[in-house]
Amino acid sequence: MSVVRAGDGSGGLVPGGQGLVSRVESTPGERYKVLHLLTGDAAVRTAMEEYCVNDLQRALWALPSVDVDVRIPVDQSIETWIAKVKTRQSYLNGILIQSRGRTGLVCDKCARNAHPFPACVRAAGHFGGACGCCEYQSGRASCSVRGLPDKDAEDRARTRGLGGAGGAAGGAEVVDLTGDSD
Repeated sequence: MSVVRAGDGSGGLVPGGQGLVSRVESTPGERYKVLHLLTGDAAVRTAMEEYCVNDLQRALWALPSVDVDVRIPVDQSIETWIAKVKTRQSYLNGILIQSRGRTGLVCDKCARNAHPFPACVRAAGHFGGACGCCEYQSGRASCSVRGLPDKDAEDRARTRGLGGAGGAAGGAEVVDLTGDSD
């Protein structure tokens, strides 16, 4: 795995990341690289505000946030990806959900690890209850946990891990919604 970190004098940011990206990780032969987005940084929060074009986005943007890792195609430049975030509302919505929501129920796509984020995260009351991964991929309507109630307060109080890989759902708990015990 190679890790690109910002060089001296860059303020801790990756060149071309427009102040949003602090680290890029890639593994030779892999189709994706991982960008570490500084969505929890006050300056980045202020810069991202200009990307929000509607009240739903602004309401979610106003909530406290944490940094997020996102997987993008290895052949896509950081500059191109950031341009897409600025113009594709689903990308911005997914990042907003991922950086401000909580883990809980895991959708079918996230359980198959078919997502750009390392965990299945939802932001209660926002974007129909779809997870950030499905929203990012313009799949809000097909998110299998969309519209389901949040898990109980104990689960909401758990600290969520954003950076680690673990299990099929990137460290998130897989919950059987069928009610079958086997």
